[in-house]
Amino acid sequence: MIRLAVAKFSKGYSKTLSIICAQQRAHSTNPDYSNKTEPYEIFKSRFMKAFDDPKIDGWWARTWMQRLHLEDAIPPPEVVVSGLKACRRLNDIALAIRFIESVKVC
Repeated sequence: MIRLAVAKFSKGYSKTLSIICAQQRAHSTNPDYSNKTEPYEIFKSRFMKAFDDPKIDGWWARTWMQRLHLEDAIPPPEVVVSGLKACRRLNDIALAIRFIESVKVC
């Protein structure tokens, strides 16, 4: 009896698991590419444009760094340099250290 129940459960469970795993998609914080893959150049230019803005303040720098962190991807070196230059323009060493720690890959 138990053997039969376990066999039926495992068949149904494996089908459900394969359906759940197949439905996972890449995530982008860019609303233009929800449920789609964002091209690399657009991804890179979006963050570089934000960090290179001369009017950026501490709040927006933190917001863009959080969005970059939410992408769950290793950012390109150009974006890291742009983010660190934004920290330098803001004269915020604490933000620069946090940014380096968030993109550090070991």
